[in-house]
Amino acid sequence: MQESDDGEIQTTNEAEIMSLLRQGTLAIDLDAEAEVNLKRPYVSRDLATYPQAYQDQAAYRMKYVSVVLEQDISWYPTTLRPLIKAVSADICDANPPSHTTLCRWLYRYKKHGSITSLISGKRNGGRKSSLVPEVAAALDEAIDTIFLNQQRHPRKEVIARMTLQLERTGQLHLLPSRATIYRYLSKLEAYDVVAGREGKAAAKQKFRSVIGKQQAFDILERVEIDHTPLNILVYCEHGKRGNGRPWLTAAIDKHSRLVVGYYISYRTPSTYAVLQCLRQAILPKDALLASYPDITTSWPARGIPAVVVCDNGMELHSHSFSQVCLELGVQIQFCPAKKPQYKGSIERFLKTINHDLIHQLPGTVFSNPEERGDYPSEKLSCISFETLNHQVLKWIVEIYNATPHRGIGGATPLVKWQQGEARTVLEHPAEPAQLDVILGQPANRRVFHYGVEVNSIFYNNDELQQLPQRHGEALHVDLKFYEDDIGFIHVFNPEMGAYFRVDAIDQSYAQGTTLQMHDVIKESERQENKDRQTTLRLLQKRDELQNIVDEALKAKKMANRKKAAVFKGINTSGSTLRNSEKKLENTAPTIQNKTIALPKLVIRSRNHPGDRRNSNE
Repeated sequence: MQESDDGEIQTTNEAEIMSLLRQGTLAIDLDAEAEVNLKRPYVSRDLATYPQAYQDQAAYRMKYVSVVLEQDISWYPTTLRPLIKAVSADICDANPPSHTTLCRWLYRYKKHGSITSLISGKRNGGRKSSLVPEVAAALDEAIDTIFLNQQRHPRKEVIARMTLQLERTGQLHLLPSRATIYRYLSKLEAYDVVAGREGKAAAKQKFRSVIGKQQAFDILERVEIDHTPLNILVYCEHGKRGNGRPWLTAAIDKHSRLVVGYYISYRTPSTYAVLQCLRQAILPKDALLASYPDITTSWPARGIPAVVVCDNGMELHSHSFSQVCLELGVQIQFCPAKKPQYKGSIERFLKTINHDLIHQLPGTVFSNPEERGDYPSEKLSCISFETLNHQVLKWIVEIYNATPHRGIGGATPLVKWQQGEARTVLEHPAEPAQLDVILGQPANRRVFHYGVEVNSIFYNNDELQQLPQRHGEALHVDLKFYEDDIGFIHVFNPEMGAYFRVDAIDQSYAQGTTLQMHDVIKESERQENKDRQTTLRLLQKRDELQNIVDEALKAKKMANRKKAAVFKGINTSGSTLRNSEKKLENTAPTIQNKTIALPKLVIRSRNHPGDRRNSNE
């Protein structure tokens, strides 16, 4: 029977009571000392949660209790003492309990019905703090000021602060031991320690709770994009570039965990990197995989995603990215700042690729200096940019996409995608070539007879040259260029309302060359010219000028010597000049129409035919 809220007695059977207990709407208060809270019911601990010593103690006491309960005898001393003697002899107990102690064990076991009730009541006790209130207050003040500070002072500074403070108040004799203070610090709540020493944001991030999760019920319903620097030093084969760390931009399908696209670049995260990653995610991968015959596993990822989830980086708030997503019909979902759990799938993938692939390659720099140790990353760096791209592609397609994933029930991302593809209609761009133009970088250039110049590369063809013939020679055109291939551009024809392709004039150099590779090559050439040719040419010209000056100084004619002296910076207004020369020097030049007319400088050699003096003089 049970009493309802209005005081009415109700009859309930055993099955209903057990059902209410399982649902948590009914609780049994064994102690009947406190009001039961049904909102957050707790399940009593079991024997395995106690230390081994307490488990042995409970098992030892249960041997005496079980014998008494089996024989169902009274708990009088005359009946319990012979039983205790028999059990102690059977288990070889040299120190058996008294009949009073055994009665206490029996009472606790009968009341709670659990072996854990036989464990000593002092199990929740422990060493109590021996700090007097004055010392405890001083210690709390030192902890708040010194230890829970973002300067992250060590624990010994708390002891130093305590020592000085107690010395000022004449209570230095009350200073606790080092072990006592360290034990006091160890009992501080972990959240408060992290919040005080690293900030509340770091504490919330470290102790965040994951109650729910982001779900996607179909493929391409939710695609997450993010960047990470790859922990490896690589070099560029074509650009003569030194070792550097590239960046990886990757996109992953939330439903299947299949990687749908990636982009590697030496540049820091940019709008172009995100757009190129999105482009690869949308288009089929057959042409890409055909370039690598050793990759035999399929990569069926393709189609326009419904939602793209990304962080709040500036490159993702750009007008270009918003326009592309708007034109493709893709919704953008920005995660809150410093909330990586909103796109946990891509965050987990970026950590996995660095740990499982990049850290296994020569030249890796690992995740931090402690993990790197004495590993000579610069000396062992031997992976080129092209080789790294091949390694990443092969690892994604043949290892990651084919590895069972516990987040999707143990299936592989490839199988999960294929299952989703069977029940989903994939959306594709109507014109795949238009997607290239949409993702291109816009520019405006004037058309010359040699074409247009973009990034120091010249592009020209007959169709381009017809535009200034119809619209005038000072014609500017809108165009799109591409960082991953500078071999061609697309120029907008306003008459046709469409783009047409214009190839680079020097196809042997530009075809298949990336913009960053081109920049590295140009920079390398500029440095070589600056260091060798330019410096040598300047020295040669200075030497030629000095030879002219030296020859002029040897000339007999005074005018030539004076003009040469001007090159040398010699003052020609000294007292050694003749009166006629002084008079000529002090004579102001004639000024006409605010223009000073000076004679043309002519330097003749000593034996020049035009010299009036005889060469024999």
